[in-house]
Amino acid sequence: MKKAIVMMFTVACFSLIALNAMAYPVEIISSNSHVWGNYSLEYTNGNNEWMPPMQDSYDNMGNAPQSGGVNIYYDGTNLHAFSKANLFDVSVDALARGSWSYESSAGAHAQSDTTFRPLDNFNTLDFTYKATEVWSLFNGSLIDVTDNVVIWNLSLNGSDAWFGGVDTINYAFQSDHLYSMHLYAYANANADATDATFGFKDLQAVPESATMLLLGLGLMGLAGIRRKIKK
Repeated sequence: MKKAIVMMFTVACFSLIALNAMAYPVEIISSNSHVWGNYSLEYTNGNNEWMPPMQDSYDNMGNAPQSGGVNIYYDGTNLHAFSKANLFDVSVDALARGSWSYESSAGAHAQSDTTFRPLDNFNTLDFTYKATEVWSLFNGSLIDVTDNVVIWNLSLNGSDAWFGGVDTINYAFQSDHLYSMHLYAYANANADATDATFGFKDLQAVPESATMLLLGLGLMGLAGIRRKIKK
């Protein structure tokens, strides 16, 4: 009986350690993400008789995370569009580069909508963004659903996202409140490249109960193996 209690205590301690290692652990109430994009390649003289436009696209949606992409390399021209939407960040990457004999373009979109509840109170939250080219757009918002307060609202375009940066949000986030987050990013490439990432790195979803149980069982198994080795 004592051994069982010790085992349970050990598992609980490791579970708490895992949770405390997270920056601002939160419980996910709902999530919905959407990624879509495309590329197009066409000869510049508009002669479609011998070469119809080469096109491809993707469109995926559901619970976060979602990702998608398409790419092609043709006669010295490289095209791709990639998108990823996680719970708390989105990233887009578009490339259209190569021979000037072709009219080429690529675009990538990513959107994430997440409702969450903090496990602990905290007062600051950092939003980070970066983009390698000006042809990217972003808009996002964070709402205190319980008090119906718009905490944060940000739109970036053109040179705003060129350099990247950090936007610190000062707000009393409470463990008995629900919060809704919206993130949307778009990257467009026309004979250039765009790669952009936007999101909150300080938030971490709490592992599901099943995951924590498996962790505990694994620790118990390791403890048993160690005892056998010592014998």
